[in-house]
Amino acid sequence: MTLPHGKTYFHRPSGHTSNGRLVIDFIGLTLISLPQELGLPLVPPYLPSYSNNNSKGFEHDVNFAVIGATALNDELFRGLGYKAGGVEPLSWQLDLFHEWLSNNTSSVQQDNILSNKSLFLIGEIGVNDYNIMLSELQESNINRLRTYVTSVVGTIGSAVNDLIQTGAKNIMVAGLFPMGCMPFYNTIFNGAIDVQNGCNIDLNEFAKYHNLLLQQKLRQLFELHPQVKIFYADYYEPLMQIYNFPRRRVQSPKEVIVKCFSTLKMGE
Repeated sequence: MTLPHGKTYFHRPSGHTSNGRLVIDFIGLTLISLPQELGLPLVPPYLPSYSNNNSKGFEHDVNFAVIGATALNDELFRGLGYKAGGVEPLSWQLDLFHEWLSNNTSSVQQDNILSNKSLFLIGEIGVNDYNIMLSELQESNINRLRTYVTSVVGTIGSAVNDLIQTGAKNIMVAGLFPMGCMPFYNTIFNGAIDVQNGCNIDLNEFAKYHNLLLQQKLRQLFELHPQVKIFYADYYEPLMQIYNFPRRRVQSPKEVIVKCFSTLKMGE
């Protein structure tokens, strides 16, 4: 991504679809020993190195996320009657991870990556799937959109299980943010508006439904794999506090992040 993306914080093109840092960067700053203060870089993206056939490095962290990625792949989208538009799915990101893990790390490094000291973060993912579907659905078909949540959540669950089978010990999975509070969605999707916060009620209820099914899926996985720590990252409720009470002062970014990641923890 070119400027102005990156202008304020990085003072150069950041490669992000935002002006600043990613959620995972703030997680690293807040929960993982403040890496910048220790001289460590922000979590670097893997894709540029992969595109240049240079997947070496990444001694501390690596980010396999892809802009516009969906949970479902093209085949699953076609089965539901939609076209994904050639975006890269979650399964492709997992393929990148496995390729990097097997080709560019020693057995000792692999043990370290899969140790209790490593955290694997999935998501937020799923919103781009719903973007594709919403572009073709009208207000009266919100119930139809709900019928696809099981497929999206099931795919996310399969990705979590893949990491567990690989040997991951700590996995964090993020839920959806309040979709109805985003101006983008309110321009393409009409519906009742919450007078307190200006958010689309139906879309927020939809996001809560996705998050409910996702938490249920994570509980099922924990019951199957109680030795693994599985965390649910709640983006929804902390953001709703900001939308509902915009003048309430947040003490620090850490306060918001800790609230996001303390809602549901499975495994001790």
